[in-house]
Amino acid sequence: MEQIVHIDDKIEQIISQLFENPSQNNPVFYRELNGWIQGGIKIPKQVKNFGGQLKEQNYVILSEDRIFGQDNIVVSVECKALNKRNDQITREALSQVGIEYFIIDRDKIKPLVHKHDFFELFYVYRGGCISTVENQDVSFFAGDICLYNRNAIHSMYVPHEQDLVFNVLIRKNLIVKTFHSIIQGSDLFSQFFIDSLQKPTTKNYLTIQQIQKTTIEFYLKKMVICFFNENNQEYLKSLLICLLYEIEKQYRQEMMEQSLDQENNITIVKILQYIEQHYMDLTLETLSEQFHYTPRNMIYYIKKYTNKTFSELIRESKIKKACELLIKTNLTPEQITEQVGYNDRSYLDKLFHQQFGVSMVKYKKKYNHLL
Repeated sequence: MEQIVHIDDKIEQIISQLFENPSQNNPVFYRELNGWIQGGIKIPKQVKNFGGQLKEQNYVILSEDRIFGQDNIVVSVECKALNKRNDQITREALSQVGIEYFIIDRDKIKPLVHKHDFFELFYVYRGGCISTVENQDVSFFAGDICLYNRNAIHSMYVPHEQDLVFNVLIRKNLIVKTFHSIIQGSDLFSQFFIDSLQKPTTKNYLTIQQIQKTTIEFYLKKMVICFFNENNQEYLKSLLICLLYEIEKQYRQEMMEQSLDQENNITIVKILQYIEQHYMDLTLETLSEQFHYTPRNMIYYIKKYTNKTFSELIRESKIKKACELLIKTNLTPEQITEQVGYNDRSYLDKLFHQQFGVSMVKYKKKYNHLL
């Protein structure tokens, strides 16, 4: 593995280059230049809810097309000192064509509250930052990372001049395909990890603290270097797969520690693995007996650490097995339906549409190349 000290030297070179030419900091500079942030003020919009009523929306929606261009992965830097340098360069450029550029007071503005249909991961490289998600302020420090799902209404603020945060923005379709390559051959816990990023939950972000000198940090820094030095998107995709795999492993370990029931010596990971292995004939009663819980306590335990019901976990196990059989075998959809314990193929197709947006046949065509 490449020595971390050499990687850090390359990172520092990139930071220096950005201060010399802030326009290379895509998409932060691009958003600033086009007035997207508009002084950091929240932009209210009128949107229709499911009942057809108009309601006020106090956040901005950012679109993939204007952020990514032709890329699938974009890396940018959030730094107050760099943003001030951006302002200076922008003002000088616009003044040459007779346009006055309003300089933002970055010590007073509020951060932009926004939502987007792509995924965002930020890594605190130096100093710290404050992330506001669903009106909750969370402090992060050097070595921390945060991964927002597509439902997070959030903002991020770097309070001091020396604070520096790297943002990795990932197009939705790419991360869905990447997740499929991770989940194949893995256990149900991977599905839980994936769901926590793709679907609305009570907590629309994942955090991992103090990743210094870990493989997570290694792949993150390699992505930063790759993007700013050559922007090789294929290499970035490979690094992303490695990064997500390492994050999932770390997330699993943290969940095991948080969910450990010392009296019964179980963790949520053990329960999820047991469900995946015995989903065909497993009942809540037999699962509870296996782990020395009452059914009521088992329901509470599962809900607490997965935000799902026992029935939902059984259904996900069956869908995952169906995915595996679709890609790895030549069984017909009817045969697969029977093997995973359903009698009606149309019902399983309905579940596929709900989770993947396609039928079993289209799923096979779409993801068969991943293995």
